[in-house]
Amino acid sequence: MEILDYRKHAKQLRRPNRLVTSDDLTTSEFQNNLQKMQELLKRDGVGLAAPQIDWHVKLFLLCIDDQGADAPVSVYLNPRIINTSKTSLKQSEGCLSLPDLFLEIKRSENIEWDYTDLNWKTHTVKSKGFFARAVLHETDHCESKVFIDHATSVQKLKVNRWLKDIDMLK
Repeated sequence: MEILDYRKHAKQLRRPNRLVTSDDLTTSEFQNNLQKMQELLKRDGVGLAAPQIDWHVKLFLLCIDDQGADAPVSVYLNPRIINTSKTSLKQSEGCLSLPDLFLEIKRSENIEWDYTDLNWKTHTVKSKGFFARAVLHETDHCESKVFIDHATSVQKLKVNRWLKDIDMLK
């Protein structure tokens, strides 16, 4: 199992994703996919969402803490953005599904969001900075979006050139 590359698998990355149910947690599919995601995330990246491995549930992993420092992998089920701040910050952003593409993306600096953990407990939290950016990025995947959806018109031209250049190399 590998991470889906947007250049080849855009349709899969944009498929609708279903909510995780408490019954899912006990299935071998859930346990196997979660383990594979953890292994993939250890190789590279800050976060990984289930749709990136062609598993169409609302779930993502992060390996940073709320301060943006390296941390053990955490699992977030059914993430939902409740509120975003009016203040935003533009920062370089990339994605494991769009390797070697980085864009300055504007995102809210502070968010309020909720998620369910593996013990089926719901948490509502406020996050800021790089951690909030990572949550927004991975939640986008759960909602069938990718970070290039937040690109400016000029950046989208760059993305289209990047996609065409890759096609020409084949």
